[in-house]
Amino acid sequence: MKNEVGCFVVNLEKDVERRENISRQLEKAGIPYTIFSAVYGKFLTPEELAQHYDKRRAIELSHDLTPSEIGCALSHVFTYRKMLEEGMQYALVLEDDAQLSEDLPAVLSGLQREYASSEPVVFLLNHVRKYKNRKTRRLDEKYMVADIYGTPIRANGYFVTRAAAKQLLDNLYPVWAVADDWAVFNRDFVTVKAVVPYCVGLSEHAQFSNLESERQGVQLKRSIGYHLHQLFYHKFINQLLIRPFQRVSKQDETW
Repeated sequence: MKNEVGCFVVNLEKDVERRENISRQLEKAGIPYTIFSAVYGKFLTPEELAQHYDKRRAIELSHDLTPSEIGCALSHVFTYRKMLEEGMQYALVLEDDAQLSEDLPAVLSGLQREYASSEPVVFLLNHVRKYKNRKTRRLDEKYMVADIYGTPIRANGYFVTRAAAKQLLDNLYPVWAVADDWAVFNRDFVTVKAVVPYCVGLSEHAQFSNLESERQGVQLKRSIGYHLHQLFYHKFINQLLIRPFQRVSKQDETW
């Protein structure tokens, strides 16, 4: 089967400098890649939104997604579809503001060696602040795979198996969650793990993210029920009854 391992870079056509930056890094690393034209959420018509976005479910979960969040989520979902259509067993998914470690090719080889494509697992290669230091699996002397803890965000760099891509596509389209709601995905339909230490950081382009500026106002839109759940679960149940038994470790964000 050709192209068993793929790499997709999610990039808006207008963002030429970002595209050139990530392309240089991948070429230096010797990783073949495809530039995947991202969905510009602000340009979606009402008819396209009705087709691709489940507004009711989004509000029930958390909040009405912003146009940029919808476009980002669709872009990632469509990479899963493309991966499956092309018969890929694994895929590296990157956003165009990613900064790659020189160790990335070795990490990808280790993940393919240790995990079958039939296992529905997503491996976060970007920074995860907290992880469970139990039942970790070594990739080599430097890197290990651990279970996530809490609500890690960011989708600027992750590795997905074919089985996980199918689960993500089946459960996330029409979109109703942001692309990096990993805690929810891990709870409901895939296993999400973190590679520690992380090997995909953020380039200088990340500070100009339109998505992040929109997200700053999202907290104000969330329902009272959402905030009460977060307070009750994370401040009471999780902190007092669960976390003490899970051997949680923190990861510094500096390389």
